[in-house]
Amino acid sequence: MAETTWTFWDSTSDVTSSTRGCRSTHPQTHLNLSSSLSYKSDFSRNSEGEDRNASTRHILTNRGLPSSVSLSQDRERLTTCGLDFILRCFIGKLPEDKIEKRNSVRLAIKKITHAPEEQTQRPTTDVSKDFMLSSHPLLVEANLDKGTYSHGEPIKVNISIANRSSKTVKKIRVQVRQFASICLFAQSEYKCVVAQVDSE
Repeated sequence: MAETTWTFWDSTSDVTSSTRGCRSTHPQTHLNLSSSLSYKSDFSRNSEGEDRNASTRHILTNRGLPSSVSLSQDRERLTTCGLDFILRCFIGKLPEDKIEKRNSVRLAIKKITHAPEEQTQRPTTDVSKDFMLSSHPLLVEANLDKGTYSHGEPIKVNISIANRSSKTVKKIRVQVRQFASICLFAQSEYKCVVAQVDSE
């Protein structure tokens, strides 16, 4: 019975698309797992359509791996700069064997960061605006119904306006801006508007 060796990569050094000629790489991490499953039993399982010889392999990644991200300068550009992870598995007698397409598979994996399930304090902010020839300011307060939102979930913004000035409020604009600190060649902070709503 020949021993089948599965070699797993939880990341590769060429998994990102480049923007402005920059490329972010991450060192490879090799996880070697062995299985006593023979080629004969594997073929019989596939031909008969049964999973009696199937086995589960748990992959433990290193701590501190960054989460998957895809950045773009604006919505008009299709090119992005980001980080993904590729899981590659191949069958061979030795881990040093050459990896070929006929004996290997690839699976793209995105690492996400889970937000805490407990409810956090409702974010609240306020601002005041002073006008010339007016002794009282314009007060605007905005708050959210919760502090954590999932992808695709609507964000409800409550706005309170206390207009003590002599001016008239004609329009209110609410923007959602995304801030990200990315270290490529140097530490930089990127920000972009992901949603915007104007009052009627």
